[in-house]
Amino acid sequence: MKKHFDLIIYFFLLLSPLIDCLTGVQERFNIPFSIGVIVRGIVMVLAMYYLFKNSKNRNNIYLFLVYLIIELIYTYAYLRTSIFSEFKNVIVIFYLPFMILFFNYYRNEKIDNKLMLIINFVYLFLIVIPFLFGLGFNTYTGEDGKSAFLGFFYDGNELSALLILLLPISIDYMIKNKEYLHLASYIFLYLLSIVIVGTKVLLLGTFIVILYFFIRKLMTVEKKKRLILTLGILTFIGITISVLPFTPVYKNLIISMDYYGVKSIFDLFKPKFIDNIIFSNRIAFAIEVYKTFGTSTLYIIFGIGKSMLMNIKDVEIDIMDIFYSIGVLGTIIYLYTFGKNVFKISGVYKFTFILLFIISLFSGHILIKPMVATFLSVMFLLDYNTP
Repeated sequence: MKKHFDLIIYFFLLLSPLIDCLTGVQERFNIPFSIGVIVRGIVMVLAMYYLFKNSKNRNNIYLFLVYLIIELIYTYAYLRTSIFSEFKNVIVIFYLPFMILFFNYYRNEKIDNKLMLIINFVYLFLIVIPFLFGLGFNTYTGEDGKSAFLGFFYDGNELSALLILLLPISIDYMIKNKEYLHLASYIFLYLLSIVIVGTKVLLLGTFIVILYFFIRKLMTVEKKKRLILTLGILTFIGITISVLPFTPVYKNLIISMDYYGVKSIFDLFKPKFIDNIIFSNRIAFAIEVYKTFGTSTLYIIFGIGKSMLMNIKDVEIDIMDIFYSIGVLGTIIYLYTFGKNVFKISGVYKFTFILLFIISLFSGHILIKPMVATFLSVMFLLDYNTP
């Protein structure tokens, strides 16, 4: 039984890039059911069953099931919106904390950094190869002059977050195992993907990851070599700044700045332009949603639900979308389900988790996107399996 279960989890992770491609195609053509939601929903149920059978503490499962029933009754009796839509919303929101719980208890030595590297290469190939053959979807319509490409994936920020998540794990594995040929080919494909996908999230996140490895190395080398490494960091920053104007990311950023009337670099520090350029109007969206959310005590306690949130405009700051859709009660249970588990990881996994959480505060598409949340939760098992 355990052997078959291990194979299911292993191939679920290995086939995730293909699942995400199929989901992207379905979303583009408005196909009503999502293969990604179905598969990951089944995996979440299996994970909860595994926890129920193998964990001594089942309080999280009981609490979630009670909350789910209350939320569905509230949806039917008060919100009068689609129960199916709200059921799906709650499952998607709680996917990450339950998968983190699962990968804290689950043990499978075959799920390691090498597997993550293979999966990472598959994602990169599924971006670069369709681009070379002119297949796939664009991030923007082209009407505003912006340009970017997604392959067959659906969302640019979601894809960018996933690539950033897998980057430090892959680099760490290749450096430790001295797989420099793989590292060179990986860097080539990754840099191509940065140019092709064209999001500022991917560029900035990659920059932070590379700085992390430089600084980590700086703290471990002899004092004599620190000067050379520091010069290397400064050279890297200089090259990045000089190359930036030739990338689609820079072009898209300039178009946004012109659109919002940004005249100088100092304008970016003004509250209005911070929201417009850095947060892409997400703070304004949060304020707009609160105008409805704050009108009812029941809204504050139980949330306004996914349907009402989308009718206004989702904020795309994950923690805000969670809070507005399931309210104070749901958010408390959400954080309780995380519990102390988020503090159990260390090293490159801890850095990656913190980085992705910070990104979720600016661009969203992480905590409540199973495509990203799957691999965010796997890090807890990877940390256990790493010597």
